[in-house]
Amino acid sequence: MDSWWAQWTCVGGTCAPPAAPPADPFERALDTYTSLTAPFLRGYYVFVTVAVVWFVSEAPGSPVGLLVESAFSVIFAIYCLANFARCGEAHCIETGLGWSVLVIVSVG
Repeated sequence: MDSWWAQWTCVGGTCAPPAAPPADPFERALDTYTSLTAPFLRGYYVFVTVAVVWFVSEAPGSPVGLLVESAFSVIFAIYCLANFARCGEAHCIETGLGWSVLVIVSVG
């Protein structure tokens, strides 16, 4: 990316150099998952996603608050780890492990 703005507003998937073509069904599944979740988890759209998750989890009388927050964390962890597996950017493994630890600690 040429600028921080271009990196920040990239929402169509990975903004790293393109990953190699998928070599097997597992890599195709990773690519499919990241392409489906990236619009909600990358760039400025993540603020909308976080706001929706927060409002749903904090709704009065909602018994699913913790479930919604946990699901969001799991989805984000899997996205980051899948993105790392395909693009190899260091920040993806850091955030993927961070989200994973958050899920483990919050469940325990």
